[in-house]
Amino acid sequence: MSTISIERNVASTVYINTPETSWALFIINPNGDLFLTADWGVYTYRWRGYGENFEKFLIGLEPQYFVGKMSMPSVNQHATSYKQQEILTLLFTHLIFALKNEAIVESKK
Repeated sequence: MSTISIERNVASTVYINTPETSWALFIINPNGDLFLTADWGVYTYRWRGYGENFEKFLIGLEPQYFVGKMSMPSVNQHATSYKQQEILTLLFTHLIFALKNEAIVESKK
């Protein structure tokens, strides 16, 4: 039996535009799905063992681990160049900075 469902307003988006990385859009949902579309490609990965809060899980990741997941042939469909890996590291660092800053603002409310 097939299941098709629509959930609205359940994802967070983080837009990044910097001189060293150009633009990127991260889409994160609370189910452990991360989508990244950028000048440097389209990447997606799904985590299931992340605990209670996916954004906190992401904040705790090392950039090399993230880049490794995004660079897997089954994810990226082709080899990831050294430059792409460098940009993914920068983008992930910017994402974590944004998530940490949002958590600080939310805790002050």
